[in-house]
Amino acid sequence: MASSEDSNDHLIKSTDPQHPANLIPELCKKFWTLGWVTGTGGGASIRNDDLVYLAPSGVQKELMKPEDIYVLELSKQLDPKKRIYLRSPPAFKPSQCTPLFIAAFTKCGAGCCIHTHSQWAVLVTLLLENSQSSNKTEFEINNIEQIKGFGRGFQKQGNLGYHDTLRIPVIENTPHEEDLTQSLSAAMDQYPDTLRHSVKATAAKPSSKTSPSPKPRPYLNFPPSSLSYHWDTLPPTSEQLAHATKFFQVQPPEFLWSAPKFHSMSFGDSPEVCFLGRSNVGKSSLLNVILGRQMAHTSSKRGRTKMMNAFSVGGPSNHGKNRLVVLDMPGYGKGGRAEWGEEVLKYLGKRKQLTRAFLLVDAEHGVKESDLQLLSLFKQEEIPYQAILSKVDKILFPGSRLPSEGALEARFSDLRRTMEKVKEAVQPNTEDDGGAVGEVIACSSEKFEGKRLGIDAVRFAMLQAAGLEYRPKVELAIPQEIVPYEKIFGTL
Repeated sequence: MASSEDSNDHLIKSTDPQHPANLIPELCKKFWTLGWVTGTGGGASIRNDDLVYLAPSGVQKELMKPEDIYVLELSKQLDPKKRIYLRSPPAFKPSQCTPLFIAAFTKCGAGCCIHTHSQWAVLVTLLLENSQSSNKTEFEINNIEQIKGFGRGFQKQGNLGYHDTLRIPVIENTPHEEDLTQSLSAAMDQYPDTLRHSVKATAAKPSSKTSPSPKPRPYLNFPPSSLSYHWDTLPPTSEQLAHATKFFQVQPPEFLWSAPKFHSMSFGDSPEVCFLGRSNVGKSSLLNVILGRQMAHTSSKRGRTKMMNAFSVGGPSNHGKNRLVVLDMPGYGKGGRAEWGEEVLKYLGKRKQLTRAFLLVDAEHGVKESDLQLLSLFKQEEIPYQAILSKVDKILFPGSRLPSEGALEARFSDLRRTMEKVKEAVQPNTEDDGGAVGEVIACSSEKFEGKRLGIDAVRFAMLQAAGLEYRPKVELAIPQEIVPYEKIFGTL
């Protein structure tokens, strides 16, 4: 491997979200969420004319950044054992799948290659290996609706139909991924329809050799209470958090209605909570994670939510019992509109079903002037409210690598100071709550180590606002007979 004489950082710097250096981290983050890549395994590569952009090796795929991307010129790769890079991040190594990507780009004319560590791909190879089929090097599938997403093949028009058969080659795995190049090239020649037009992918059989277990990091299993600051409430118990999770998963959330104006809202008897925040604070993304389904519209552009949107969770409408209505409100600040704010204010002041308003504050940027104005309104109108810190992953895990124990401890200290500042804005005088709930919860819509930070605590707070939280039974002491003093010692 050879590196270029200079960093060539200009190759990965662009404001265009479709630029390969921006697109690969975004795709890998989505692949990680879908389970297509795991931890530092897997990746992607995109070809743009003669330039090839490659995800690095040894980087948590959901934490990847544009500056982590490798770049090479396809036409300069004359020696397969000596790759020449235009840009090489100093702290990382290029993907071992680079020769496989190059083979796909040169042999098939591919534009993008995905290196998947999907458990489903591995499962297919295991099923095939233990099947009664005489051909254990080919996976085929038909009579399934999703097959319509695949093209018919190289230089062929249209997509596969329900009764067509998709055939995918399965090649034997090797200890080093780069050693798969020859067998992958042979599979491309044998299966041109599968590998040239539809999906550039192969499934490698698992190797019998076991890889070393990752180094344990017990300090990453921090308690949920470390993501919240309670000065006038008690943190939820593990049983209460588990109940909150189950409540939101008992049946799929339901979209109820959208209303541009307060007077056009539908009325019901279920308790309601609403989420407010500045434009681009991550409100809709967070709600989708809380609800467990893509319900709220999300966008990288500010002001995507333009109406008041209502969703229900829990059981069906039963005179308001066991059901919670959640409202996604239009954002304010840059990207917001004055007329949206007027209707939101009407809702806050007049909606009788509202049990609590949740104000989202960006963990990186803290409370802004527009947030303070809304907090003042809450107090003036005596609206129950609570602050939620969104995007906490930006504070705890800002880089591409897992932090050391000392670094994580320092970041938690930074988070604590941030939450204390939010507390001062929310409730500067603890003797005068003004409708404030005495706690701040930090959370994130992004996954870390297979879980999303603070989500169950937010769910519990929502249920608590509506009186739907789990309340453990309190066992009272058995009444005891009170013996008077005179009976024991007699009268004086």
